Amino acid sequence: MSVRAARPRPAGRAELYAVPVPVSPSRLWLVALAGIVAVGALYHWVQSRGHLTPAVFTDELLFSELARSIASGDGFVVRDQPLFFPAFLPALLQAPAWLAGSTPLAYALVKVLNTLLMCSAALPAYWLARQLVRPAYALIVAAGTVAGGGMLYHGYLTSEAAAYPVFLLTVAVCVRALAAPSKSRDLIALAVLLLAVLTRAQFVVLPLVFVVAILLVGRPVRRHAVALLALGGGAALGLAAGASALGFYEGARSLEYPLGETVRWTGWTAALLPFGAGLLVVPGALLGIAFALRRPRSATERGFALLTALLLVLMPLQGGLIASGQSHKPFERYVFYLLPLVLLAFFAFAERNVSSRRLYAVGALALAGLALLIPFASLALAPFAFDSPTLSAVETLARWTSQGDAAALFAAAGVVGALCAAALQRRPVVLGIASVALAFLIGLAAYDGDRRMTRRTLDSLAAAHPDWLERSGIDEADVLVLPGGSLHAGWVLESWNRNVGRTFHLGDVPDDPLPYTEVGLNGDGTVVTGAGEPVRSRYLVLNEAGTQVQLVGRLLARPGAGLALYRNDGALRLRSYADGLHRDGWIRSVARYRAWPAKASRGWYRVTLALPAGRPARVVDVEAGPVRQRATLRAGASLSFRVPVSGQPLPELGIRIDRADFVDADTLRPRLVAARVKALEFVADKRSRN
Repeated sequence: MSVRAARPRPAGRAELYAVPVPVSPSRLWLVALAGIVAVGALYHWVQSRGHLTPAVFTDELLFSELARSIASGDGFVVRDQPLFFPAFLPALLQAPAWLAGSTPLAYALVKVLNTLLMCSAALPAYWLARQLVRPAYALIVAAGTVAGGGMLYHGYLTSEAAAYPVFLLTVAVCVRALAAPSKSRDLIALAVLLLAVLTRAQFVVLPLVFVVAILLVGRPVRRHAVALLALGGGAALGLAAGASALGFYEGARSLEYPLGETVRWTGWTAALLPFGAGLLVVPGALLGIAFALRRPRSATERGFALLTALLLVLMPLQGGLIASGQSHKPFERYVFYLLPLVLLAFFAFAERNVSSRRLYAVGALALAGLALLIPFASLALAPFAFDSPTLSAVETLARWTSQGDAAALFAAAGVVGALCAAALQRRPVVLGIASVALAFLIGLAAYDGDRRMTRRTLDSLAAAHPDWLERSGIDEADVLVLPGGSLHAGWVLESWNRNVGRTFHLGDVPDDPLPYTEVGLNGDGTVVTGAGEPVRSRYLVLNEAGTQVQLVGRLLARPGAGLALYRNDGALRLRSYADGLHRDGWIRSVARYRAWPAKASRGWYRVTLALPAGRPARVVDVEAGPVRQRATLRAGASLSFRVPVSGQPLPELGIRIDRADFVDADTLRPRLVAARVKALEFVADKRSRN
C-alpha cells in the first residue's frame, strides 16, 4: 500500500500535517517490480558464480564460523571458543545453508540466499518511493537499488546482503513514523531499528539519526515519547555496559582517530558516492533535499529529506573514522546503502516541476569540480578494492587501457555527467535511467575485478581441492600456525573445511582477530600452553610456510599452500624447529634452528648453503653457544659449516646473512630471502647416546 499526503494547512503554521490516504497501486506496477527483483536476482546469481572463494578475512570467516556453529546447535562459538558478536542476524540467516552435506554446496547455497536477500532491497525502496513520487519514478528507484556496484557484496559471507534491505526498510518505517506520529508507528520503528543494529553494528547510526529527526521535525515531540524513552534507555544501557557491549568490535576503542585523517577519508568516501549513484542525478538530488528541508510539500517529504541529509553526513563520517583508525582508504562499502535515497531525492525534486537552472548549473559545476579533484590514480592502487566498488571499476578500466588513462577517464566521465545533468534537467526519466545504467556499468567492471581477485586467492592460498581436509573424513583437526606461516592460507583452510577445530600460535605470528591459543616449547620440544600444560591433538595441520619443523607423529598429507597434516599420539612434540626456512629451501637473512634428539646430548649442526648464479656475494655468520663461524657465500657456489654443540637441551643455532633479495614480487606472498639451504640438521655423536 502507498500513501498520498494531504496538502499542508495554510501558511503561518509551523508544522505540516500529512494524513495518510490509502492508494491501491496498479497491478502492472507490482508486476514490473516483481520482474525487476527476479531479473536482478538472476543476473547477480550468475555473477556470483565467478566469485570462487571467501577472500575478505577475517570478516567472511567470522560470519561463516558463527553460521556453522548456530546450524550445529552450539550457539556463538568460533574455533571451539565462545565469542560474543552483537550483529548476529546475518549469521543466523546463513545458518540453514550450512546444514548441507558439503562445504562447496553450503557455500553455493549461501551465495544464492545472499543474492535473494540483497535483491529484495528493491521492495522497501519502492515502498518508500511511492510515499513521495509517482509509480514510474518509484520503479526506476527500485531498478537502481539492484543495479549499483555495491550489489557485488552478495557474493561475500558478510553482513551487507542482509543489511541492504533492512537499511531501506528502516528508513521507510522511520519516515512514516515522522510523518504521522503515533504510538504504534513508534513501536514499529523501534522494532526495525533494533533489527538494523542486530544486522549490522555500524547501523547504530540509524537510532541516532531518528532521535535527531524527532527533535527537529517530529512535531509534536510528545507523540514520540515512547520512541525517545526506549532509545534513551537503550543508549544508557549501552554506556553502562561499556566496551563489553561491542563484543568482537571491542578493539575499536583502542584505535586512534586523528582529526585530519578522519576528515580526509570522510571526504574521499563521500566523494565516491556520486559515482556509485550514477552521477547524473546528483545535482537534482541535492536540490531535492534542500527544497524539501526548506519548503516541504508534506510531512513525509520533510522527514525523508532530513533523514537522508543526516545519513549523507554521518555514514561517510563513520567510514572516515574506521579509515583513519585502521585501514587508511575510502570506505564506499559504508555508504552504498544511500544510492536509492539519492535517486529518490532526485525524483522528489523532479515532482516539484520548478525552474532552477542557475541552481542546477551550480550543482553540476560542483560535481564536475569534484570529479577533477578525486585522486583516482592514488586511491585505486590495488588489483581489487573490496571496500570500494568504484575504485575497483577504476582498477578494471586500468587493466583494459593503461594505468594513467583510467583515472583520467573517470574524471572526464564526471565532467561529462555534470554537463549532461545540467542539459537534461527537464527530462528526469532520461537522467534517472541513464544514472542507473552508469551505476550498473560500474558494478559490471567491479565484478570483473572481483572474479580475478577470488581466482588469484584460490590459486595462491588453497590446495587443488580447497575442501581437502573435509574430504579426508577426519572428525576434527587443529591448526598450529608457525612464524612465517600464512594466516590467509589458514583462513582459507577454515573457510572450506568445517572440521577445523582449535587454532594455536607458536612464536612470532601476526595477530589473528579470531580466538586462538598462544603456545610455546619446553626443554624437550613439547608444545605447551601458557600455563605449561602439554597440548594434545589427534590430528594437526601445520601452517608452516616460513618455518619448517619435524613433528613427532605421522605425516598424512601435504596439500600445498604451506600446510601439512599429521596424526599424533599423545602430547605434541617437535624433533626440530627451523625459523626462517621456507618449504622451497629459501632461507631468510636471519634464521634460527633448534633440535631435540631423543637420546643424544652431544654432536654438531651441519649447515650447507648455496647461492644461485647472478646474485651478489654475501657474508654468512653462524653461532651456537660459544662457537662462532664466518665465511663468504659466492654466486653459483655452496658453503658448509660444522658447528659442534653439547648440552641438554642443545643450544640454539643462529644464522645471519648480511644481505637478501626480493623474490615472488608478482604473487600474494612476496619474500625477502638470502640463500638456499641444501642441508640443515643436527648430527648426533654416537658416543653421546645412552
